[in-house]
Formats: sequence, structure tokens, C-alpha cells
Amino acid sequence: MITKLVAIDFDDTLSNSPHPEEGKEIWKEKTGQEFPYTGWWSKPESLDTNVFNITMFENIKSILTKEGNSPDTYVVILTSRLERLRPQIQAILDVNNVHVDRLDMRADEKQTEKGEKILKYISEFPDLEEIDVYDDKESNILSYKQIEDKIPSTITFQIFYSNNGNVRLMEASDKIIDIIDEEIQNFINEKNYVYHGTYDGAGHSIQRDGKMKINAANNNEPFISFTSKPNTAKYYADMKGGSIRGIVLRTKLTDNFQSSPKYKKNDGYEWITLKEIPIDELEINTEYGWIPLNDWDFIDKKVKL
Repeated sequence: MITKLVAIDFDDTLSNSPHPEEGKEIWKEKTGQEFPYTGWWSKPESLDTNVFNITMFENIKSILTKEGNSPDTYVVILTSRLERLRPQIQAILDVNNVHVDRLDMRADEKQTEKGEKILKYISEFPDLEEIDVYDDKESNILSYKQIEDKIPSTITFQIFYSNNGNVRLMEASDKIIDIIDEEIQNFINEKNYVYHGTYDGAGHSIQRDGKMKINAANNNEPFISFTSKPNTAKYYADMKGGSIRGIVLRTKLTDNFQSSPKYKKNDGYEWITLKEIPIDELEINTEYGWIPLNDWDFIDKKVKL
């Protein structure tokens, strides 16, 4: 008898799947070609594991696994991805050893609110006593909040807001926007710094050369790109090197940088420089905090003595 329902979002809640801005750049780097579509989320290529290293947030995966081990709990991945992408998402779940009772996808271009889907699950499982939902998107959180008064009083309904694998229970008194803003602030960069995600091999090459070269990232562009968003840099790092080999570098935002022409509508998202960056102007994020790049031992993963 099913007494508990757990519904977990896929993109940005369970998985670190790529977003269009960085994803299209990675696609170009890996394939040597422009991404073949204007759109992103509806395209199978956005989930191509030969191009993208799509992994799971371990904290959310652990929650999913623990809940799935209970015979009375029904675990659903509730995603807005279109049904035609089922093979790609299922392949990613299989590779990451993620098993659920149902992969619930959007049947067509018309969006069904996630809250409405939860109400249908209540009809399907009449013995439900608990429902837990996990999502990162404000609109979905709102959708869940809007059905609270439709949930039978016999069912405990909990909404968890997810951010980079961290979860927070949404209390009844919470103001959703304030909560989300607070979570975002936890990941905002320090002022006057910009960030670059890459892998340890590239960092070692910068140490060897004594500078970050224009085409160090093999982007075939006459500049080096950074971002004002450390989470975006971390995403690139995970894409390029995985959770073990990915690294995040930072440098001061000086007059040598200019806003990227590719992201004019997203002010400050990407910064570019046409000048090589000396190693003494670069820092790397480590378990010891930010340290000068030249002081990091890539072999032993520790500060050089």
C-alpha cells in the first residue's frame, strides 16, 4: 500500500543538466560546430551525454535513494521536459544508477502545472498520508503552494526548495520570493571578481606557461571568457572535468574586461578580455578557500609548501 509520494524535479534539482547559454558554448567546444537549434530544452541534443557530463546532486540523489528503499513510498521524477526526450533522460538516470517508480514527463507543448499533477496522484493513490515535492523553479514552487488548500487534511504536504543540491523546507509563513532570493545570495560572487570554470589539466598548463592564454579553453575565439556568476563557473568546471577534476578560477574585474556581446540582454552574465592573464592575477577555489593559483599542487591536491 502506497502511503507516501515523493516528486523530484529533474533539471537543476536532481541533475546539473546544462542551460542553453553555457550548453551551447560547450557544444561548440566539444563538436567544433554551432548548436543546430535556436531552442534548447526541447532538443535531445541538450542531453547528449557524449558532449555533456550530466551528473546528479548527491544530496538529492541520497534523498531519492532513501525514499525509494521504502516499499510504502512511490518516487516520481516530475519534469517539464517533453515526452520525446524520455530516452535521453532515462539513459542519464541509468548511467547515474538512479531508479524511480515513474518518470513523469510533459505529454505535449501545453504545460500542465505540477501542482495539478500532484492532485492526480492523490486520486491514483487514495491511501496517501505524506507528499514531499522538490523543485528549484519559482513557478513550480508557486504551483505547489496554490494547491495546498486542495490537499486533504489527512495528508502531510511538504514543499522543498532546491538550490545546487541544497534543500530548504518551505514553511507556510515563508514568502517565496524572499526565500529564493536568500538562497541565491548564498552563492553570489564577491565584488570585483569574475570566474572561470575549467579542469585541472588546463590549470596545470597555466602554471607551466605562467599565464592564461587567449585560446586556453580551445574556444577558437580571440578572447578569454569569465562570468560574474560563480555557480555558472562551477557548472562549466563540472562539465569539463567532472566533480573531481573540475576547477574554478577567479581574477579581479579590471578595465581589461568588457561585457560579452553575446549576452547583451543578460548584463554581466559573461565578461571577456582580449589580454592574457598573468598567473599572479589568478586564484583557484580549493577546500582551503581561494588561494593563488601558483600555490596549488595539482598532483597532491594541496597547498604547495
